[in-house]
Amino acid sequence: MAEEKTPGEQLSDMITNPEQELEVFDDEKVFNVPMNGSFAKRLQALTLWMTEKKNPEEILKVYEAIASDDENVKYDQFTLHLETMLILLKEMENQARSSNCLKKVKVKDINLFSQ
Repeated sequence: MAEEKTPGEQLSDMITNPEQELEVFDDEKVFNVPMNGSFAKRLQALTLWMTEKKNPEEILKVYEAIASDDENVKYDQFTLHLETMLILLKEMENQARSSNCLKKVKVKDINLFSQ
């Protein structure tokens, strides 16, 4: 019986063997990921963290680029990743709303970093 390879050996095989197969997401398939509100808040906090070093004018330009219907608009890496997070957060919000998993709180009581 062959020994199970360690994660390091598996990674080495992927890097050095172009015939090595690995699983990737199928672009055409849709799947659901169950998560609780605590993890969803962590994703919100990650999105805020991504923007905290940007000034408001930079963020406005990013939002304008995302909102543009112009196919010729090229995204930089930051804009692409922020758009990805915003799409994910919007889908999470829609799923949470349809599952009655949202609650109302006052702005002063919001803490995205609570565990």
